[in-house]
Amino acid sequence: DENVKQQQDLVYLADLNRPYHNLEFLFAALKDNNLRLMVIGGGKYLSKMKRKTQNFKIDNRVSFVGWVLYENLATYLCKARVGVVGRPFVNNIEYLYTIPVKIYDYLAAGLPVAGYGPKNSAIEEFIKKNGIGTFVSQIDPNNLSDELTKLVKGFDNYTKKARQIALNFDRKKLAQKMVDIVNGILD
Repeated sequence: DENVKQQQDLVYLADLNRPYHNLEFLFAALKDNNLRLMVIGGGKYLSKMKRKTQNFKIDNRVSFVGWVLYENLATYLCKARVGVVGRPFVNNIEYLYTIPVKIYDYLAAGLPVAGYGPKNSAIEEFIKKNGIGTFVSQIDPNNLSDELTKLVKGFDNYTKKARQIALNFDRKKLAQKMVDIVNGILD
């Protein structure tokens, strides 16, 4: 909807019961710009992450909204311009070969995706192959800051493409493809 007002520059969906988001790197990237971040999610690391935003002196631009029911998630995502997904810069199987579901949630909301983490990861390949955002594989917060700023400024160039790509990954369509494959094997 054209009337939805983006109140946040960035949104990050986070299960803060696990420390694999590397939010500290994102916080460092926000230190020297004016971008605003909304973190959706909670968990045992929530208070630690809030303290980190105070340490980086960005707590006035980072809001933690806690857990949100999945049915209400779109309302929050549509308040942002860019969805962010990050991983530690470590070459392990989980960080290299998985694509978090949050990416599809961002795309369904028409958001471009800013990713960061290890080089040659599935996340990097997905973002670049589909032309739906940016990926930073260098451990340089200034580089991420620059990329986030560019993406926020040009976010409306990605909206239609993001939603189109999200349709390709609709769960019902994917389930039907799987059924067709299995039926083809069994026939």
